[in-house]
Amino acid sequence: MTDPRQPKGNHTWDIFIQYHRCPKCGTILESRFDYEKHRGEKHKDVECIQCGNRFTVTKKTKPTFGPLWG
Repeated sequence: MTDPRQPKGNHTWDIFIQYHRCPKCGTILESRFDYEKHRGEKHKDVECIQCGNRFTVTKKTKPTFGPLWG
């Protein structure tokens, strides 16, 4: 018997689950991939399993300051 107070799983990587709506047919899609950073924005390419439409989802990122000292 398992102890209910113990965590259910040990993952050595981050789990990403996000949902997107296809702009062509309106199907809700589940995506398990994270965004890729590119020129101040985050991009993700998604393909609809219903109609085969490919589209890109973008998010703006907040500007960050790099390390100020070596």
